[in-house]
Amino acid sequence: LGEGAFGVVYRALDLSSSPWSPTYRAVKIIRKSVPDVPMMHELLQRETKLHRLVADIPNVLTLHGVFQSNNYMYLVLDYCPGGNLSDHIIERTFEKNDALVRKVFVQILDAVHECHERDVYHRDLKPENILCRKDGSGVYLADFGLATDAPRSEEFGCGSSYWMSPECIGYGYGYVPYSTRQSDMWSLGVILVNIIASCYPWHKAEVEDISFSEFLDDPCSFYDRLPISRGAREILERVFRMHPVARITIPKLREAILNVDSF
Repeated sequence: LGEGAFGVVYRALDLSSSPWSPTYRAVKIIRKSVPDVPMMHELLQRETKLHRLVADIPNVLTLHGVFQSNNYMYLVLDYCPGGNLSDHIIERTFEKNDALVRKVFVQILDAVHECHERDVYHRDLKPENILCRKDGSGVYLADFGLATDAPRSEEFGCGSSYWMSPECIGYGYGYVPYSTRQSDMWSLGVILVNIIASCYPWHKAEVEDISFSEFLDDPCSFYDRLPISRGAREILERVFRMHPVARITIPKLREAILNVDSF
């Protein structure tokens, strides 16, 4: 199904299921030892521990089991034949479909909020880590490889550049400990732009990035260039606050998403 730097994901048949109604799972196979990652085994233990804590949340990908051999760890997960959210954004599934945008983004918010309530902070929120039903109407938060239970972190550069918050990048913020909850909020804002505008607002939230620098210098002109509604713009203005504590909370964001006329 896919391949990453540290492992491969396969589709697998559950042999205990009926041959007339077979059950398929996704099996994530990860190397326990990687030369450039000295603490790989500890990171895997953290991933499985935190995923187990949230695996029963409705819009979190279910983790059915974990087992290991000498060299590999195997995570047995729900199989989602609909691909990931990025696939649906590329296919323009959400274009001119406000109801679907609302439905899907609220599911993402509910999943992340419940994770936060259990002190699990994802730190790698992006469309590729949100799996979908075939029609794109149901989504599931996946890949807790960078998740943490620490409300504040000094691990900078954690995640993927497009969705990383400025304080997580660290440069320009003095590399001070940052709130993992509020950093996830920033990532959710970028995902919302991805869904409704089918684009990235910037490559990286730092002053060297031309688009981000334009956003800092003249936010009004920046938002004017995005193909979004006035209501969506007002929501994003409450998310993309440079001071993390000034950002909108997930419950308030959920309320705004449900009440906005169009995106």
